[in-house]
Amino acid sequence: MTTPTSDLPVLRLDRAGFRRWLEGNHSSSRGCWLVVDKWGEPRGNIPYVDAVEEALCFGWIDSTNKAGDGGTLQRFGPRKGPVWTELNKERVRRLERLGLMTDAGRAVLPDLSADSFSVNPDIIEALKADPVAWENFRNYPDLYVRVRVGNIQRPGIGPEDYAGRVERFVAEARKGSMTINWNDGGRLLRSPSAGTPPARRRRL
Repeated sequence: MTTPTSDLPVLRLDRAGFRRWLEGNHSSSRGCWLVVDKWGEPRGNIPYVDAVEEALCFGWIDSTNKAGDGGTLQRFGPRKGPVWTELNKERVRRLERLGLMTDAGRAVLPDLSADSFSVNPDIIEALKADPVAWENFRNYPDLYVRVRVGNIQRPGIGPEDYAGRVERFVAEARKGSMTINWNDGGRLLRSPSAGTPPARRRRL
């Protein structure tokens, strides 16, 4: 079936079924809508993170979503831009170690080395200006820092928005709080024993 506003197919599949669909369609399809379950709303559909992982394996990415019948309609399609979130970079590191990545997925990978991420100097300065925030920041898990700060300094953020994000982050660090989904419910912390270890941020 199709959505009223799109000629893209609407799929209701489990993880294995979505992977099979991608195997047969990733190189020829413009995209699809997949019925998923978001965090905290289990309805028997494929979990959102499972769907994102399978999409990444084939060089696809999630974009918009909307309410659907019995779940969330999440749109997936081929990746078109070069910008990667630190969360998705960590996901593909894990997927590669698990042997799930395909050549199609590898073809669009960014630089995954430890040196591919660094915290902007002005963010460091803002944190250092608050000794409590700085100390808490230095104790944050590496992955949390990459995911959280990566969202703050991603391309396309305007100056005022950026300044507000930095201010909020310093306030969070002062409290020692961690405010976002940064490890996919813990799965990104359970690294397989074989393969390349997760990337680490440079010492500050």
